[in-house]
Amino acid sequence: MTSHYRSVLAVVGALTLVAVVSAAVGAASARSSAGAAVITGFKVTGSSTQPTFTIVGRHLSVPKPNPPGSPSGTKLCPLTITGNAGHTYGTEFYVIVWAAQPNSTNAEQYSAGRYRPSLNELDCMGLIVGKPTPSKITFTLGAAYAEHYVSNPAPIQNGDVVEVVLGKAAYATVVHY
Repeated sequence: MTSHYRSVLAVVGALTLVAVVSAAVGAASARSSAGAAVITGFKVTGSSTQPTFTIVGRHLSVPKPNPPGSPSGTKLCPLTITGNAGHTYGTEFYVIVWAAQPNSTNAEQYSAGRYRPSLNELDCMGLIVGKPTPSKITFTLGAAYAEHYVSNPAPIQNGDVVEVVLGKAAYATVVHY
């Protein structure tokens, strides 16, 4: 065999090995993430004073609350919430609302459901989850939204952007009630 053909066979062999290893790694990744949440849609319905959020997808599940109790009246949430405060879920399940009105700065208004103790952050606004299924989760905002946030900074309005995070999946939508 000439050296040219040996070189060609070596390159083909190396490429085949790379393809086989890549396929094996891809299959292992697919297996390890097969149970991970996949969000295929997210919408906000209801009204600006009582929004309802619906996530659709695959492998959806609500994590355990973190911290386990209500955020109301805690060190990181000094608000007294008289209604159902809902729960926070660490960084595994939360929403972020951005003001996207014509004269707004498009800045984040607030988040709900998030707890980041290393940043001394606990959302006073928890999430109230309905009956989740592996393909659909519906939830509303805790009472802090109506009791405190609707007046300052503002309710969630048509045209605002809301993002939901569930595990490693995220999905953003423009609000259209």
